[in-house]
Amino acid sequence: MFRLTLLQTNGSRRGSRHIIDRSPYLIGRNEQCDLTFASRSVSRKHCKITFNDTDVLIQDLGSRNGTVVEGELIETGVPKPLSHHDHLKIGKYTFRVSIRDQATGKPFRFKPTDLSTLSGPPVVPADTSKGAAQLLVELDELASDLGRSQGSASPLLRRFAATDEPEIKADPVKADESEQDDQTSSTTSIQVADGGVPSTDRLDVSADDTESASPESRKIPDHLRPKRPKDSQSAASAALRNLFIR
Repeated sequence: MFRLTLLQTNGSRRGSRHIIDRSPYLIGRNEQCDLTFASRSVSRKHCKITFNDTDVLIQDLGSRNGTVVEGELIETGVPKPLSHHDHLKIGKYTFRVSIRDQATGKPFRFKPTDLSTLSGPPVVPADTSKGAAQLLVELDELASDLGRSQGSASPLLRRFAATDEPEIKADPVKADESEQDDQTSSTTSIQVADGGVPSTDRLDVSADDTESASPESRKIPDHLRPKRPKDSQSAASAALRNLFIR
């Protein structure tokens, strides 16, 4: 048990000691309170002090001017622990609290509970070592799963998919120019001999070139068109002849 007293430090009763011998102990202007003051700065039921074998608490009861403990206005209705030699202000009156152990006389000072000593599973901090790349991979996997479940491709996967080479878009103007160059080269590749007959020995025409030639390049009469090699051996022989003749 505790031995509690309030030493008044101002007012007409300065130096008086008010013994707190019951719990709860009411302080206010009402005559039914345990400690009364006639000043209008004190509410009818201003505050109360409660105690047991381990703690001493003070609680404001909704007073007009509030209750101050160690310079701090306490919250209404919320008990505030008290320690030996704490300073109180109730209305315009000030007090110093004395809390001693009744058996030993040692002063009592409130000690907050150390939450680290409480039993329970250890709290594992979140792993913050993952980089942005790992997070993107996880997001892509999640988005892919969602996309498969909805029957569509993952938008995140399309957005963040890494490519080694940039996509090359065809330029329609350049495509037309290159096609014209191919047609011109295929037309001018035909060389005419001195007698006015095209030389089949110097003509190097592949099957792909003849098939992809434009209608303009096919205006050569059929009897002047070079014959295609019958097989790969004939094509090789023609290539060797062109090499040595040139």
